[in-house]
Order: sequence, then C-alpha cells, then structure tokens
Amino acid sequence: MGGRGHITGSVADRAIAVEQRLPLTPDTMKAYSSLFLVLVFVLSAGSTFANKTAGRTYDDPKMLDFWIGEWDLTWQGKEGEENGSNTITKTLKGAVIHESFNGLPGMEFHGQSFSLLSRVDKSWKQVWVDSANGYLDFDGYKEGEKVVFHRKGKDPEGKLIHQRMVFYDINKDSFTWDWETSPNGADWTLRWRIHYKRKTAGG
Repeated sequence: MGGRGHITGSVADRAIAVEQRLPLTPDTMKAYSSLFLVLVFVLSAGSTFANKTAGRTYDDPKMLDFWIGEWDLTWQGKEGEENGSNTITKTLKGAVIHESFNGLPGMEFHGQSFSLLSRVDKSWKQVWVDSANGYLDFDGYKEGEKVVFHRKGKDPEGKLIHQRMVFYDINKDSFTWDWETSPNGADWTLRWRIHYKRKTAGG
C-alpha cells in the first residue's frame, strides 16, 4: 500500500508541475493526453500487481483443461445423497470455458459460468449466473495442486464475506469441488462439497 501511494503521488505531482510550466497549445494538449495515459497505466498496473500473492500461479493457460468434459455429480443433501450433472466445453475459438450445471434430479437448480484467462492482467476470471437470479464474479489461480476461484461479496446482513471454490484431488476422471465462505479470508467454512466423476461412453 505504501509503495502504491508513493508511485501515485509521484506521477500526479509531475503531471501538475508540467501543466503549470507549459502553455496551453495543441502540442501541449497532446503531451497532457500522453501523460494522462501513463498515469492511468501506472495506477492500474500497481493495483493488479498488488493483488497477486507469492506462491500462486495466475497465468497458466491450461489451468482448467482438466475440467473439460461431461461429468456426473454427487453431493450430500438433506435427505441423503443427491445427483446432478455438469458439461464443460471450450468456445469462442478455445478462449472461453463454458460450464452448464444441471442440478436435476437432485434439485431444481441450473447455472452457467464463463471462464477465461484475461489478456489485460494475465489472470483467470469467471462469471457465474443461475436460475435463482444469482450472479457471481471470481478471480482464479492455482496454488500447489489446487485450483481456486475467489471473490469478495456480502452476506444476507450486508457484511463483507469471502467466498471461494476449490478444485482438488484432481485426476483424469475425477476430482472434488468445495464451496467455502469466510468472514476474513483466513478461516474457511465448508458450505457445499461436490464429487465429480467423468461420464463414461454410453453412460
């Protein structure tokens, strides 16, 4: 935070100093425009780099390749084991990974997500929408053998809450997915666990 504030102040002070020295002409207007673009770049770059954590990989283009395919899902419901399915495909010339979640027969719930490796900040993004009018946006990364998508939101009382999806125990034909929440980003509570098993041919 201190480093980012120092950079911000330094660039802004220089912009003000240049404006005070130079007369307002077409050439100086171009100079102001260029300086403004540099300022925007520095601020956005500082924000992006400050949010990345050591030990995590943000720009692996193959991070979600394991997820592609047709999956049978199982989880524990109120009355015992429940089942659903999920279909994951690549679209838009392979740039986007599309998820189509079907909660049936376990529950009447459907959702879709779109994930991609952003060319802007070289990190994974995901947007989720569902049949319960839900909308969630995530930042993704790989940490060890786990894939994580994290976001900050609000609980029903309006308090800040951290939410994340964790993909782990990843094998060719199976893995486990956890949905977790935390009040502080450190102490996590499991809310939903789904076991994925790849569909077999004709299954």
